[in-house]
Amino acid sequence: MRKIAGTYVPEPLDCNYVDAHRQERPYFVSEYIEGALDGENWLAEHGALDVSRGIAVGLQIAKGLEVAHENGIFHLDLKPANLLFKQTDMGLEVKIIDFGLARVATSLREEAMSRRSASGMTEFGQTVMGTLFLGATLYRLMTNESPRTLNPRRLSGAPPELFDLLCDCKEENPALRPESAGEVVRRLESLLTPQPPSVANINLKKEPEQSVIVVAKNNKSWLKSWLDGDCQTISAAIEKAKAGDRILVKQGVYEEDLVIDKPLEIVGDGAEIVVESQNADCIFMKTDNALVRGLSLRNRAEKRCAINIPQGKLRVEYCDISSDTYSCIQIHGSEAEGIVSYCKIHDSKEVGIYVYKNGTGRIDNCDIFGNALAGITIREGGNPVVQHCQIHDNQGGVLVYENGTGRIDNCDIFGNAKAGIAISKGGNPVVQNCTIKQNSYWAVWVYKDGAGTIENCDLRDNAKGAWNIKSGCQVRRSGNKE
Repeated sequence: MRKIAGTYVPEPLDCNYVDAHRQERPYFVSEYIEGALDGENWLAEHGALDVSRGIAVGLQIAKGLEVAHENGIFHLDLKPANLLFKQTDMGLEVKIIDFGLARVATSLREEAMSRRSASGMTEFGQTVMGTLFLGATLYRLMTNESPRTLNPRRLSGAPPELFDLLCDCKEENPALRPESAGEVVRRLESLLTPQPPSVANINLKKEPEQSVIVVAKNNKSWLKSWLDGDCQTISAAIEKAKAGDRILVKQGVYEEDLVIDKPLEIVGDGAEIVVESQNADCIFMKTDNALVRGLSLRNRAEKRCAINIPQGKLRVEYCDISSDTYSCIQIHGSEAEGIVSYCKIHDSKEVGIYVYKNGTGRIDNCDIFGNALAGITIREGGNPVVQHCQIHDNQGGVLVYENGTGRIDNCDIFGNAKAGIAISKGGNPVVQNCTIKQNSYWAVWVYKDGAGTIENCDLRDNAKGAWNIKSGCQVRRSGNKE
């Protein structure tokens, strides 16, 4: 391994010991590095790595894995405890240790390389194992917190591209992760090295760099240093910002309605940042592309939404979203795309997420509960992808009707007052790999010319049974547990 990965692993030592019976060594001995600490002990003594040091450490780890991966060796237990840290005159050096499982991956390499998923990725190696563990490990080292759920507030001082990289590494779908440790190396290097302009852009006007505008609400109970923001309201920050800027919102309750009318990032930085609307939608999307992360959005306005997306691509991440009077999120219109990830969407007076009039998007890893109507409603050509969500304790789980489509994949749909999935009036979704249980009606209820595909789902343990499919409804079923 030392010959392959070079300085990224300790020097092996050959003690010439061979088991007399099995004629093989039952263990190997490696170099002792005096003064080194494993990653967990380093965190305990020194705390989390700052941004620049974290990126540098991540590069060392990724480069070591890149060389190993190129030679068919995969570390199947990468974590801080399997890294050695030592402070030197050249900076913090890292060694990857405990390659005990690498032999397993190597011996299975031929088999693994032949076992492909639908996305073309191997079941072992770079995408499925390596980059997942690499992203989790780097988040742990830079926050001193569990990587089970990534919290952008813990990396608020880092470039947004770093958090995006960590999220990509932790993607549930292996096909969406970085393809190799080498890709992680390149993306980390881009954070350290300014990219030169391409030849095509030499004669063009240079684009302005991203600025950060800090919003700190004036509250006498805060320390003065906490008040040194550029603006006291988010609306003022949006007006002040130029396209591409980041707005960093400090903790507090902001009673305002936000219209995002230029490409921006609005990111929470604190224990609790609440945006509470009284007169309009909490957030109204009025531009091509924007990001909202780490906010609590509470709609109080009559017949308005917490988030209204009639156009553009809005990414909503790690938010807590509720509505006293209407739906939490609406995505509508052929130019609207909502990407909603790792959010809690709850306690609306109508629907949790309402996708209609050809709206699209992706809803993943969300907890959708306590809504007065359905957790998710899809109609009039709405076509979202819903994956890895929990949809529970609503009136209904998912309602698809009036020619709505969409794909519901790997979701847990349970404890709803009516059906887990209801389809009618030309609705035609694809439902795959879901667990639909403990609902007060059927798992799947199809009526009034509804249709769809239900595959590889667990439909057991519902009050009225697995199915209620009315005459004339075309439903393709396979591989379900009933």
